[in-house]
Amino acid sequence: MEVSRPLRHDISGVEDDDGITMELRRRLKRVASIPCDIDPMAIDTSIDFTKIGGLDRHIQSLQEVILFPLLYPEVFSQFDITPPKGVLFYGPPGTGKTLVARALANACSKGARKVSFFMRKGADCLSKWVGESEKQLRLLFEQAYKMRPSIIFFDEIDGLAPTRNSKQDQVHSSIVSTLLALMDGLDNRGSVIVIGATNRLDAIDPALRRPGRFDREMHFSLPDTNARLAILKIHTAAWNANRPSLENLQWLAAKTSGYCGADIKSLCTEAVLVSLRSKFPQMYTSSEKLMIDPALLVIDKSHFITAMQRIVPAGLRDFSVPSRQLDDRLAILLSSTIKSLIEDKVPTGYRSSYQHDMVEISVTEKVLKTLAASPVVPSVRLLIHGNSSDCGQTSYVLPVVVNCLDHLPVFSLSIASLFSSGSPEESFSQAIQSAIRSASTGTPCILLIPSVDMWHQTVPRSVWNLLITALDSFTGFTSILLLASAECHYSKLSWKFYIYMSFFVKNLDFFINLAQFSRDRRFSAFAQPVDPAEVPDYYDIIKNPMDLSTMFSKVQSYKTPEEFVNDFRLIYANAMEYNPPDAEGRLIQQNAKLLLDLGQRAAFELDTNFLRGIEAVEKCSGWPLVELERVAAALAQIIDSYRDIYDRTELPSQLLLTFLANRCCWHISILRRNWHFLFFILFLLIFNCGFIYV
Repeated sequence: MEVSRPLRHDISGVEDDDGITMELRRRLKRVASIPCDIDPMAIDTSIDFTKIGGLDRHIQSLQEVILFPLLYPEVFSQFDITPPKGVLFYGPPGTGKTLVARALANACSKGARKVSFFMRKGADCLSKWVGESEKQLRLLFEQAYKMRPSIIFFDEIDGLAPTRNSKQDQVHSSIVSTLLALMDGLDNRGSVIVIGATNRLDAIDPALRRPGRFDREMHFSLPDTNARLAILKIHTAAWNANRPSLENLQWLAAKTSGYCGADIKSLCTEAVLVSLRSKFPQMYTSSEKLMIDPALLVIDKSHFITAMQRIVPAGLRDFSVPSRQLDDRLAILLSSTIKSLIEDKVPTGYRSSYQHDMVEISVTEKVLKTLAASPVVPSVRLLIHGNSSDCGQTSYVLPVVVNCLDHLPVFSLSIASLFSSGSPEESFSQAIQSAIRSASTGTPCILLIPSVDMWHQTVPRSVWNLLITALDSFTGFTSILLLASAECHYSKLSWKFYIYMSFFVKNLDFFINLAQFSRDRRFSAFAQPVDPAEVPDYYDIIKNPMDLSTMFSKVQSYKTPEEFVNDFRLIYANAMEYNPPDAEGRLIQQNAKLLLDLGQRAAFELDTNFLRGIEAVEKCSGWPLVELERVAAALAQIIDSYRDIYDRTELPSQLLLTFLANRCCWHISILRRNWHFLFFILFLLIFNCGFIYV
């Protein structure tokens, strides 16, 4: 149907010859009064819900919103409730948004029921004349109201109702305001259902996304293995005897990870063409029509393999999101590792419910399983690392893990994606907001950071601070999987990553300090167990040996900082017991004492009760931390005279808190008379004030 557009012509220069000018004005006015195409569109009646695979949850939800109010109005009148009248589809292109809308219109028009279906693209209602776009929207809703029950489907609605901001022109703001008023204004639109579809959910004005306008939002993600199998069965159902076996379809469903529904349809078409070229190559050399028998075409696995080489799936069009299947050669080396990684480290809620379930169940069980509420999945942080970049953690393992979780939306924070728009802070904020929005709707998602060590060195400090703020805001009910990879061993990463990549912050802090100590050359004698081949009598003298590598293996078993320090004390005691008092022995003993001091300091910094007590003292006594720093500086003047005593002292943190709370009189004479007690205070202040101020 041709669309009539309002016409405007400049006729001011036409002379009024026998009323010609007035006649032209009347004709132009009559043409301008003809609205744009607002008639219902003809629908392909062959499209129904049986031709849609992998979207059972979406179909059942649409039946609740649109079909059931038409079939069972008594349920809604009994409880005096208004059924939802707006649904928003969003997701990548080719995932079935428009197809579902067409099938819905056919399902509502079966039998004696007649439902008018109006389909508009985002730019169909736009006009260059001021006020004409708003007029077309009003006429569309008026026509739909007259022909109710009706469905208005806005495809690519982000082009019609973009986000209103200071950069947006006034024309689009007026159109958005008109659409908001029509969808949920003072006038009741009756049995007029509005469905919107978009590929960019963040580009839609937020005022549309509330109950009363778009009551439900449905995410159309890339299909998982079971959904791809259902789509393949639908597209090959008419092949009859030439249809691939179920085993081949299952193999093809596993190999088409990252394919959307449109890609799978194109794959089936390309496979038929490949089979046609191999069976009847004469068709390409003859200019006349040949007599061929289509029944001779047999599509096997080799045809699909060739067809897959000609198609770029939706999952590979975004280069910022690495996704790759594990080929047969690498599967020999990495298949068991990746399988254990997915099964042991990734919670079940992030894995597809039907990922390995190909068993057919009854229709009733399928409905109940689909309508069941999805459990809340906690936020998880997973870091994949190796001894070096040659281990393939970023090149092979990370893409395969993303490919195994291809049913989840992925928001990449890679260096390329952050700097693609010029402002890394803006790109980072958009990705984080999209991930949180996806998690808030009940859809778990992946936040991806490839090569996190290089990422930390490249991005500005402001982006790193934004990441820390975002991770701190993730609660136990934020279904976001933070997936990162490192090109080096975790012991070589910045200590900040240990805090934000694990659930056990305290144990990781132990681990951080152990990693730092093991890299210190002064403590190389305590890094590994003593070799009995080099020191035969060591284990005859030392009955309880201890070293840093053994402490590495015990990181998760430390319950308190005191247990952590006891192993440092054991290293120091063993060094004092075995090493003779010569030059080399004294050097080892001094390094062991230094290691013990640093370990005590590290454990003391982990004493959170002490930190809370310091804050409490500051509040109740009125002493700012600057005053504590000044006192520590004064006490530092007498540290040299009591160094021997310092080597044998240990002070509980509660003693220092009591001292600070009592606000003792700070005089030099008192300091000299109570040097034992004050030296303990000096020790803790000198080694902890810096931590408090950081």
